[in-house]
Amino acid sequence: MRQPQATAPASTRATLFDNCTESTIAGTMQSLPPPPASATATTTTTAAVAEFQLDLIRNAVEESVNSLRDSLHHEIQNLHVDLVRQFEIQQQQLVAILAAMRTQQEATLRELDAVRLENERLRRLIE
Repeated sequence: MRQPQATAPASTRATLFDNCTESTIAGTMQSLPPPPASATATTTTTAAVAEFQLDLIRNAVEESVNSLRDSLHHEIQNLHVDLVRQFEIQQQQLVAILAAMRTQQEATLRELDAVRLENERLRRLIE
């Protein structure tokens, strides 16, 4: 930018200043790229939308995983309770079967003792 000379008349200085200012502004405006504010705003908006979508998807996946985890936990808990219940039922059935077998065994042992006594008595008769 040219500096107006101090010796020039005031009207010439003003004209030089106006010309210099207009040409400098026009040249500067032509050499500048388009306003970055709109490009930055578009980029920022696009980035914000992408980030929002990513957060939305991440939250949806996290919710689904948490729901699935809770569901699996509940199902495993129910399975455990069912296994314990089945074990108790089998234990009760086994106790009942063992009690019946013991009763049957006691009856068989009494009968065996009776047969032994009868055999002893019969052997004595034969001798």
